[in-house]
Amino acid sequence: EQRVSILYPSAEYDEKSRKYRIWYYAQRVNSPLEDRRWTEQLIDRNNSLNVELDGAENTARGTVRPGKDILCCMESRDGKNWERPELGEFLFRTREGRITGTNIVSVGMHGTGVRRNENPDPGEPAYLMAGRTWETDSLDSSGEPIGAAVSWSDDGIHWEEPVTVKTAYDCMPDISNVRADTHNQLFWSPERGRYAVITRGYSAKSPSVRLVVYMESSPDLRSIRDLARIKAEAGDRYWSHTSSYWSCPETVLDRDVSLCAQPYSMPFARVAEGCHIGLVSIADFDRKTKGVFNSVHAELTWSRDAKDWHYLKRGEPFIPNAERFELRPGNDYGMIYGAAPVTAGERSVFFYAAIPELHYFGYGDVPGNIREAVGLSIPEAAKAKAVTRSTALCAAVLGKDRYAGYYAENGSVTLAPVRLTGGRTEITADTDKGGSVSVGVLDGEGRPVPGFTCEDCDTVRKDVTDGALTWRGNDLSRFTGRTVSFMIRIKKATVFTVGGDIGHVRKEAGPGSF
Repeated sequence: EQRVSILYPSAEYDEKSRKYRIWYYAQRVNSPLEDRRWTEQLIDRNNSLNVELDGAENTARGTVRPGKDILCCMESRDGKNWERPELGEFLFRTREGRITGTNIVSVGMHGTGVRRNENPDPGEPAYLMAGRTWETDSLDSSGEPIGAAVSWSDDGIHWEEPVTVKTAYDCMPDISNVRADTHNQLFWSPERGRYAVITRGYSAKSPSVRLVVYMESSPDLRSIRDLARIKAEAGDRYWSHTSSYWSCPETVLDRDVSLCAQPYSMPFARVAEGCHIGLVSIADFDRKTKGVFNSVHAELTWSRDAKDWHYLKRGEPFIPNAERFELRPGNDYGMIYGAAPVTAGERSVFFYAAIPELHYFGYGDVPGNIREAVGLSIPEAAKAKAVTRSTALCAAVLGKDRYAGYYAENGSVTLAPVRLTGGRTEITADTDKGGSVSVGVLDGEGRPVPGFTCEDCDTVRKDVTDGALTWRGNDLSRFTGRTVSFMIRIKKATVFTVGGDIGHVRKEAGPGSF
């Protein structure tokens, strides 16, 4: 790739192969002339750009679509050392005339987000992707991209032709438009039984203010693959016909209706039943310069159903910007754009793009001190006439599932009711010196269950991840199917999760009894 900016990384960890995989977004270079030359060297299956192969066989499988945005894929066994494998979708002719393979998997999709498909139905694709395109059917009358485009793949490498998700704009009074110029997300929601898209829109009250926007499919959309057929059958009626398959866009996360702080992008992961963790990038605009430039930090969000979103601790960075502008030790001084968390063994990992430069609202001249610092490491960047972004890939690492915890010197907390689906109960907690955690079981009426009180609990006195909870050696097998609550006593410890064979209580479910 000639220039990587923002990255918009999408990450996964495969337990079978024990490999990390990241899909990342690359952009055009700064010079339009260099853009054209680079694109002319890219070879797709049709060789539509007429690159001279000099007798070499064209083995490319992918198709170049309008737009110069590129999605690449790389792999790693340790999350630190990365390889860019030749994946067979596109070839490239170097300036020396040599034909080489590439790790490019898609061309023409902007702001691409990739994730595994959690739809368990047979025949559904393994991977989902959302972005925006410059195809004719994805543009408004002025030629501006509008609406998120979606695609799917059985292997994460070969992607089907994108289909734009559209809806009627007269149904969204609070949103002026859905441009999808963000890290877009297409996903299957087990909680709602629908496919859904999270993208970016703009406020109707203040058109320059960004919003996190949600759309979900109707029950009539049985499979994500059906979108290809719907598009083909609709023809000129594509806009109106397709809009009947998607809900009206809704704002699901906002900030201040001002230029001060705005959500930029929000990749997320379903980390447990009824628990989604998002990493929202917040653009902090400088009021003094009327939004001329800004930094971008990352905060945590959470949701039960991936539709109703909340800030975990609004205004407090989860991944803060570096305090000093120095390219190597402070490469996340300017902007941070993250991937959803991935779990690998005992770790939860947030990969993120770290950028030392600020986000220039008007893409104006780069201040001399920033140009000088960047130029020390990347001489080509210092020659750029417009804004440059010197992106690095970083990782923020936690212990597994330690996104947020409840700490007490000496206290207790009672959790919401859950339904037991088996006897296994687990806890993730960290204890200080002399600390402890014990858990008691309450019935549907809030009464202690004999034999399963805090006094009966086999007390946790050390750091544990998914540690088994037992009561004098007994588990909760006999109570399978019942509704209970857990009362947790905490002394100089932090409790992160209580899990195992438990499910959420549906609204229609009544209290359990013993």
